[in-house]
Amino acid sequence: MQYINQLKKIIWREDEGKVPWGFLNEKQWILQLGLWYSVLAEQYIKPLKKTKDILLIDGWFYKILARCFWSQTIHKTLLEELLDMLNISDEVYLLHSDPEECWERRKVFKETEIAPYGKKPTNYRDSFVCFQTGVQDELEKMAARFGWNIVQCAGKNIEDITDEIQIKVRTIKKSK
Repeated sequence: MQYINQLKKIIWREDEGKVPWGFLNEKQWILQLGLWYSVLAEQYIKPLKKTKDILLIDGWFYKILARCFWSQTIHKTLLEELLDMLNISDEVYLLHSDPEECWERRKVFKETEIAPYGKKPTNYRDSFVCFQTGVQDELEKMAARFGWNIVQCAGKNIEDITDEIQIKVRTIKKSK
């Protein structure tokens, strides 16, 4: 627990606006995040999977890896190794939303959502839509490779989306 708390302090301080992490390149950043997620997987998620019927976690690391696959600035072999190490889920539900719809729905975006690591866009909307479309394409490649469930979100409210996922989860639970 002490180690994970120290990692948390190092990695997530940027969100507090106290540490400018711009000196890290994208490879250093992904290695740091890979360490964070691998410790979580080994120390928390895998043990919990042994004792719980259903364990629901956010697959944020898939999105981060998809961003790196799309930008092609980190060697694909490293990204594949991280993906293999972190892909411990029995079921994954990929929420598929149209980037244009997301742009219209949201009001505030992080730089990491608008453009690849370190890039400074001039047209934020166009950059966001292009970048998120590319990231989504990479996520869909992962979905096809690993047999993920894709949940179409266009035009649906959050209740409809969660109902659809709950039905799928119940079906899987009954089949075990």
